[in-house]
Amino acid sequence: MNDVTKLRDEGNKAFSVCDFTQALSCYSQALTLVQRMGTERSAMAEIESVLLCNRSAVKLNLSDPFSALQDSRQSMTIR
Repeated sequence: MNDVTKLRDEGNKAFSVCDFTQALSCYSQALTLVQRMGTERSAMAEIESVLLCNRSAVKLNLSDPFSALQDSRQSMTIR
């Protein structure tokens, strides 16, 4: 989880300075780590949902609304 939190924080920092490509990379890497957790993944549901919402916002800023919508929808199914 520590790596996930670190990547989320790096993504948040990149987003705050409008470095959307870096933010997308960080959030995507963090999501990959969460999704590899297997049975421990359910304990990470809230952070996974937040990461998807964050990545959705990034995708909107990168003019990718359809992919942003997919992340948003996926986030809602987790919560």
